[in-house]
Amino acid sequence: MKKKIIIALIVLALAGGTAFWYFVLRDEKLNVGTKNIDSSQSARDVEEQSTPDGTWSIKQQNDVFAGYQIDELFGGASVKTSAVGKSKVVSGTFVVDGTTISDGIITVDTTEMKSDKPGRDNKMAGEGLETDAFPEAIFKQSKPVTFSSAFAKNEEIEIEIPGTLTLHGQSQEVTFPLKATWDGKVIKISGELELTLSDYGIEAPDSSFVAVEKQGFLKVQLLFLLKAGSSKKSSTEDTTTSTTTPAVTQTTVSQTTTTVDPYGY
Repeated sequence: MKKKIIIALIVLALAGGTAFWYFVLRDEKLNVGTKNIDSSQSARDVEEQSTPDGTWSIKQQNDVFAGYQIDELFGGASVKTSAVGKSKVVSGTFVVDGTTISDGIITVDTTEMKSDKPGRDNKMAGEGLETDAFPEAIFKQSKPVTFSSAFAKNEEIEIEIPGTLTLHGQSQEVTFPLKATWDGKVIKISGELELTLSDYGIEAPDSSFVAVEKQGFLKVQLLFLLKAGSSKKSSTEDTTTSTTTPAVTQTTVSQTTTTVDPYGY
């Protein structure tokens, strides 16, 4: 069977040429980074702050998302490519108080997870992630994280946030490695977490033509704006006339041609 599949792949590749590569075997990567986020429009009317203290909330826009990257195996693992998908429907908040980050929560609408193949997305509704049955993925910070020094403007820092990841209706304790930058107006966060599908009760799709690896990555690229009324002080305030600042109110708020279709559609 494996030999027949390999021969079929070769025949299809010779017949379809570039189209076969582009629509079937194209290898993709979901690259995330704080520098990939354009905050110029979202931050246009935002007042610059002297500290990042306050409650921060996700701002949805085209380059803000949570997504997946996982390898697909064709022809009995003879050919390996990466499949990626992302949802731009992401919400969440966290609190900064001096050198401490707390109360972080991120909610992802998995029904909005889109890739470059509608067949893959349709199949995911009832198999794999089963987004029809489990329409949300949630990461909730389990305890505050304190740093040796506070955020400095335009300096990227690396942070590890402990918490509970609920995916496919099952929860696991994880530590999410992230990178963050604050420019006085917004906070940008990116990171990726390696996952084992079986830890969340996910059965990797498998057929005679294509199979999915048992491990993959959850990736995020997020933009946060300060919630109105939660900041301690703006950079334009006269710091000589006030020696006290109000306490931060901490609240938890809560991814055609038709040469071949390996997904059976």
